[in-house]
Amino acid sequence: MTAPTSVKQERLTLLVVDDEPEIRDFLKSVFEEEGFIVHTAPHGAAAWALLQHIPVALVLTDFMMPRLTGVELMHRMMAHPQLRQIPVILMSAVVPKYDQNLFALVVEKPFSIWDLIDRVRTIVVS
Repeated sequence: MTAPTSVKQERLTLLVVDDEPEIRDFLKSVFEEEGFIVHTAPHGAAAWALLQHIPVALVLTDFMMPRLTGVELMHRMMAHPQLRQIPVILMSAVVPKYDQNLFALVVEKPFSIWDLIDRVRTIVVS
């Protein structure tokens, strides 16, 4: 059942960062179906540029990417006063154990999309 049109529902914005277009496109499609506004970036450097201009509620990022890894992106965000409060979920088949405490969540690929949706909702609502 959808909400009546007279009730305004705030749509949260996500940024999906992954160098694999199939994963990026899949996550964009799924989260848009769930009611989110989704921007995408093919690597951390492009994500960093977007974060300077687009307010987001949460970042979903891959770890190993060209130009700027997910961990490097997180370090830049932590050093920026307006971006350090944005929760970041790291998605990767290779999880860097030493940096897990930086992230709101670390998800190992492959992952259940339904679990990821639930986790994203929990993080952005809290």
